[in-house]
Amino acid sequence: ANLFLTKSVYALVLALATGIAGFAYPLLPRHLTIVSSLTIGIPAFFLSFAASNDRARPNFVRRVLAFALPAGIVTALAAFATYSLTHYLLGMHIDESRAAVITVLILLGEFVLLAAARPLTKGRIVLVGTMLGIYFAGLFTPGINEFFALTPPSVVGWLVSLTLSAVAMCLVALLWLLTSKYR
Repeated sequence: ANLFLTKSVYALVLALATGIAGFAYPLLPRHLTIVSSLTIGIPAFFLSFAASNDRARPNFVRRVLAFALPAGIVTALAAFATYSLTHYLLGMHIDESRAAVITVLILLGEFVLLAAARPLTKGRIVLVGTMLGIYFAGLFTPGINEFFALTPPSVVGWLVSLTLSAVAMCLVALLWLLTSKYR
């Protein structure tokens, strides 16, 4: 639930932010397929096979919202900031800016996945590493990157996406600590 609602929150905030600011939506539908598959779909499939002895706890909705709202809002803001900075401010080509945004979404999605999949096990860490590896392999593989309209970012694009991802991860972690009493 944490993964799915986080994605729903950032998709809603991104749509609202682009509508209010009047900018073009920073992603193509095929980009959302990549992000959703690698951060939610495939990992959720494998995580569903994990055994759980946890008993049901009260306040499910409150716990999920305390996790997903901060993560989704920060993820959307980081994606929007990445696109605005790379495309509008730095003048990068739209495909390069989109790849920078996708990188931010993938990195933050895997960060959320690590947080949601606690306790961390070797298998869960391998799962996250594999998802990251698939994304980066596709980004640099001719044919795949053309099909998905991905242009690897320049050095500046990488710096922007990695810096904003790191800042967003720290902010999400801080917000989770502040909302921990609600979980």
